[in-house]
Amino acid sequence: MDARFSCYPIVLSAPSNPTKARLVSDGSSVNVRERSLTWSHEQGTPCLFFMGDKREPFGQDLAKLQGPTFADGYLPIVRMTYATQGSTWEQESFCSTDAALADYGAVFVK
Repeated sequence: MDARFSCYPIVLSAPSNPTKARLVSDGSSVNVRERSLTWSHEQGTPCLFFMGDKREPFGQDLAKLQGPTFADGYLPIVRMTYATQGSTWEQESFCSTDAALADYGAVFVK
């Protein structure tokens, strides 16, 4: 992987929509900027996820990460869990298919 975020991106999009969102496969962020020549077309608002009082990045230690997995094995709803600081954190992400939001590549993360 030649990106600064070191994990493969998972592309999320409504069916056939030209606007794409990028979820980093360790669950640490959505649409994080790479700012390199190989990632020349970056879009969306970057969002990073931190856990607990120590503000540990979600997925920082891959040994504590379960997933990513897709709902029912194929649906574009990405699920992960991360165990740290005595707790287990769950994350679920998917892209909107509503026309008003899909054109912006809106991603919902719970």
